[in-house]
Amino acid sequence: MSRPCIDFIYAQCLPWKQAALGPARADVSAKILSHDPASGEMSAIVRYPAGWERPEPEALAVEEEFFVLEGTLNVNGRSYRRDTYGCFPKGYMRQSAMSEAGCDVLTFYSGRPELSLVAYAVSDISGLIEYIDLYEIPWDTQWADPSLAWMDPRRKVLRWDHDLGQVATVVFAKPPHVHPDGWSSPMLSHPCAEETFVLAGELVGERGAARVGAYSWRPAGTPHGTQGSRTGGISLARMCHGPLANNWDGDALAPFSFDTVYSPVVPADLVTVATDYVGLDRY
Repeated sequence: MSRPCIDFIYAQCLPWKQAALGPARADVSAKILSHDPASGEMSAIVRYPAGWERPEPEALAVEEEFFVLEGTLNVNGRSYRRDTYGCFPKGYMRQSAMSEAGCDVLTFYSGRPELSLVAYAVSDISGLIEYIDLYEIPWDTQWADPSLAWMDPRRKVLRWDHDLGQVATVVFAKPPHVHPDGWSSPMLSHPCAEETFVLAGELVGERGAARVGAYSWRPAGTPHGTQGSRTGGISLARMCHGPLANNWDGDALAPFSFDTVYSPVVPADLVTVATDYVGLDRY
């Protein structure tokens, strides 16, 4: 079993749940964005309360990839503030962890976040990214697939998949670009799963306007249209479980309008929370 298609929901409409991550993180609350019941893979916004602390060393049995949305998380004496990133492979030892004032962290687990009985030396861990500050990375504008050049996209790469030779986690920025009435574009799909979370701005597609806090999980092969924006938009994206390629279907055109009504595709258990959000909260 894999994660069902979610295109898209607003994190603001999801409830905070205490102990939703299991015994290893029973003292935090979380909004579960999506999960795979079979493998335990999970994407969530984790809320560490003020005064949260792990004074004793511990390691998780799964990979923990994270991006701080608000507040400061301190791990092994290093402070992760808003817009910083880390990726801790399974078995990575956290000598200490704490959040003095509390923080909210966009987090991706490769399985159920359980404590590990085995910890590894840093030199023996593949894929470790201890710290990235988003502000210290320049925007890359030279990478784009020529078929996307008209969108003038740019990116900041947070993580590479060296086995597949492609980006795995990236922050995308799309500048404002306005399409005329009646404009349409071919549908696009990828042979990998694509996961996105809107960090700023607004991106309008065939499912409506994805503003700050909009989250999607598209399984491999899921077709979608391109996006327009009057404001520009920034999103964090992950490419999972397969090679990344842009496959265009010229026979399937997606009409575009800035007035597209929100029409999400979600599994049955999310129907009641799949509502449009126009408030001020970021997630």
